[in-house]
Amino acid sequence: MKRIFLFLLLAALSLCFTSCYFSLTGLTGPHKLERFFDNDAQVAEDTLEKLLSAIENKDEAGLKELFSQKAIAEDPDLDESILRLFDFFQGEILSYDDWGGPFSGMSRNGDGNSYKYLESTCDVETSKQNYRFAVQQFTIDTANPDNIGISSLYVILFEDTDEQYAYLGDGEWAPGINVVTE
Repeated sequence: MKRIFLFLLLAALSLCFTSCYFSLTGLTGPHKLERFFDNDAQVAEDTLEKLLSAIENKDEAGLKELFSQKAIAEDPDLDESILRLFDFFQGEILSYDDWGGPFSGMSRNGDGNSYKYLESTCDVETSKQNYRFAVQQFTIDTANPDNIGISSLYVILFEDTDEQYAYLGDGEWAPGINVVTE
């Protein structure tokens, strides 16, 4: 019995003393401590629902509001891209499948600043057509708060992709809205 207790105690101590340390210093302003612990799937789903609602309702201001200030600055044609997306996207949304949640990444640079991003994909069925969406969004960026929000959106017809795999755009994540028609 003593050996089992000693083994469990040593195992617990080993886990405690070898765990990774992640400092959250420097996380101020609009970046709250709890942002590091957000449920990535829920954040991606909330963004997707706002995105689809804005597209279906042809809400230009609501759609643009989802994008980061950096993406808006890097895509001078964003307003035209929004209108092109509204023309491309046809029908009422019947359902969507988010492929089980987003891919997420986090990093810290040498000066202690951190960022966290999500890359998600979903298939959308409307009354007229089926589409695939790929979204990259930053949820944290302590070096550049203007980077928070959607940085890149790709939309393509479902039939123009390989249906076996999740759609993640062209992998370049060009800023703004990318309606793929080829």
